[in-house]
Amino acid sequence: MDVTQRVLNGDANIPCISFCNTGDDPDARWLLTTDVSGYCRVMDLHCQSDDHPTAQKFRFGKSVFNHGGTFDQHNAGWTIMFLDRRSFQPTQSFHDAVGIAGDDSLPGLKSGGRVWDLSDTVDRVPNNSPVFAYNKLQARGSSRSARRWRTRDDDRALAESMQTPANEDEVSNTRSRREVTEVIVQELAAQAAEELVNDDAMSTDSEYDAEAGSVEYIDNDVALVEDDADPEDEGTEDSISYAAMYGGRRIFGNQPYFYHQNGICDDLPCPILHASVKNVYLLQPSKQKLHTGAFSPPVVGLANPLRQAVQSHFSYLNMFDRLNMNAYIPALGVVVLASQKGRAAVLALTKLKAGSSTRYPAEVRESLGPPKTNYAMRVECVLPFAHQEMKNQRPFAPLHGIAVGPIQGTEGLRDGRKRWRLLMMYQDHSVFSYEIKRRDMRDSGIGLEVVIP
Repeated sequence: MDVTQRVLNGDANIPCISFCNTGDDPDARWLLTTDVSGYCRVMDLHCQSDDHPTAQKFRFGKSVFNHGGTFDQHNAGWTIMFLDRRSFQPTQSFHDAVGIAGDDSLPGLKSGGRVWDLSDTVDRVPNNSPVFAYNKLQARGSSRSARRWRTRDDDRALAESMQTPANEDEVSNTRSRREVTEVIVQELAAQAAEELVNDDAMSTDSEYDAEAGSVEYIDNDVALVEDDADPEDEGTEDSISYAAMYGGRRIFGNQPYFYHQNGICDDLPCPILHASVKNVYLLQPSKQKLHTGAFSPPVVGLANPLRQAVQSHFSYLNMFDRLNMNAYIPALGVVVLASQKGRAAVLALTKLKAGSSTRYPAEVRESLGPPKTNYAMRVECVLPFAHQEMKNQRPFAPLHGIAVGPIQGTEGLRDGRKRWRLLMMYQDHSVFSYEIKRRDMRDSGIGLEVVIP
């Protein structure tokens, strides 16, 4: 028999709801919701009172509403979901679980360790460019191409050299994102100057062959707009920038605020993933036997993992920056979170089991309390890759949707050996296709292969 139940969920728009499809809630009792005012709710659909089904209410970051309003420009919720604990891949060390080098640490660990802030790890992700600028492609004849072409391997080498240090000794001296941005701009400006010299020297050459090759060109004066800039912002008093609120790089102060002291979903053993406008949070399952109340440390978070400066001509893309698209691949332990601005982060789900064999930094182990399995994540890659952007393969258009599915012919393989296809479709109908697979059955790393560049 079909049953219709009315559920009250505040007075704000609700972009995302989630049932628990992991098998841990076979009676469909629990429903997660998140709204644009920044509030998340846990609904008990078996509650006898239709007017009060909210079993738990929480949010990340304090409310910004002092004079009414229902849209939180920083903490509006766009994605929420239950995750299957079986999809988290075990790791032996804290550093492997969160994606940092053995001699690195996370900010804020020494002051409590209840928050694992992974925001800085994005800067170390290979093939991830902090700048998205247009390179004008000009075809030239064969007599000019030998002097002016840049190969795909050259572009990839340049992108990788700007994203990763040459060796581990250089990790501590890695340039800041602003310095890397300046290097890219200088590289493009130097290339443009060389282009102009070659144009003057070969101005009598009238040959034009579109099939011969292409070369990158950009004006010397490259104006960039940071990703927290709103092109329609008139600078009013109530328009606080994302960078001003959080420094743009930290989730400090954004620990979850719970409005009730009971557990989440009666201690349902499922981690919860939440994405706001720019931030990502992973909540541990509550365990009343170990931690009284709803919050079970640590909360794992990423502040603005898709941050990227954009050429000022295309600053309108910042209007679409919100993490409102997601794809979950339990078989591989992967979550893809995408922003309409045009980028996606591929997250590998990891876990640290209780036991003496799991290696934690001393300051982390002291703050965790009684032994338990801790769920984590790390940024495996950001799409499109830097070398694709440098070759103008990524369009200057909003991202309209993403989709994942198993690749034909791998359906009969064990989960860890299956290959999945990720599609990203843009407003101009451009489609990027990637193949996702696990490097090794015993490895928590995810291998990503470009299928259609």
